[in-house]
Amino acid sequence: MDNLKLTALDAVDGDETRGQPPYARRMMSKVLVYGYCVGVFSSRRIERRLAEAVGFRVLAAGNAPNFRTIADFRKLDLATLAGLLKRC
Repeated sequence: MDNLKLTALDAVDGDETRGQPPYARRMMSKVLVYGYCVGVFSSRRIERRLAEAVGFRVLAAGNAPNFRTIADFRKLDLATLAGLLKRC
C-alpha cells in the first residue's frame, strides 16, 4: 500500500478547514484492505479489531476510527481504491 500512488484518494481531502482533520485516507485504505485480506468485512468488526488485534493497530498507527467512519470511507472511496488495485 505504501508503494501505490494514492493521489486520487489524497485529492479528496482538499483544503477542508472545518472541525477535526479527517483520518488519513492512506491509513484507512490499509486498514480496510488488511481487514478484507484476513476475512473481516464488517465495519463494526474492523472497529473491534482496531482495539484488540496488534496487526490492525499497527496499520492504523494508533488511530481508532469508529465503525461509522470506516463505513463512510468504504462507501465513498472504495470505488477509487478498487480502481487503483486493479492496476497493480
